[in-house]
Amino acid sequence: MCLKLSVRGMGLSVPGSTDRIGKAQSIPRLYNINHRLRRFFVNFVCFVVKQESEFYMLEVVNSIKLYVADNYPLPEGIADDWADSVKRKGPRTFAKIKDIIATPQDYMDKIADPAAFAYRNVINPAFVSKSGRTAQKIRNAQRANIMRAYGKFQTKLEHAFETVDEEQTKRYNEKIDQSKDTFSEGMADRTMRFTGDRVTGLGIAPRAGKW
Repeated sequence: MCLKLSVRGMGLSVPGSTDRIGKAQSIPRLYNINHRLRRFFVNFVCFVVKQESEFYMLEVVNSIKLYVADNYPLPEGIADDWADSVKRKGPRTFAKIKDIIATPQDYMDKIADPAAFAYRNVINPAFVSKSGRTAQKIRNAQRANIMRAYGKFQTKLEHAFETVDEEQTKRYNEKIDQSKDTFSEGMADRTMRFTGDRVTGLGIAPRAGKW
């Protein structure tokens, strides 16, 4: 039996239950990136599971080193296709947000409370401002402000997805168009370098699945 290794985010995982292979949790990370040298590589190792007495042993039967390009030329039109797809979903996105945050209580439970909780770790507990406000007082002020912001949230949401000059979600669409460069940079620097594409060629992620 050979375990299939798959790339997930910035690491590798072994699909399936780790209980079956006993010491699977101790397998070292097979994904190593050297950011300083900008030289990227991934080691993929195929394991055979052997049952001995009451536990399982892992034995390396094959390994391969796959290199990742320092940069990846994006196929022409990929950013435009992404923007067009997101803009088509604008009205549905607006309706979905309205459905999820339908009441002030939804806003409290799903936005305000989580935001206030996350903000607690932003400020050093020992911090004191020049005006003498302690970290706790700053946290309390932030929480109070965000709890009262449901009206502003609704106003800005309506403004972003408002129909302008007979165009649905016009401002939202403009923001998406302004984000195309950021999308392209992220895809070229991260995602596409690992996945590749069918026109230029497949990257290490789809290739590794064949081993």
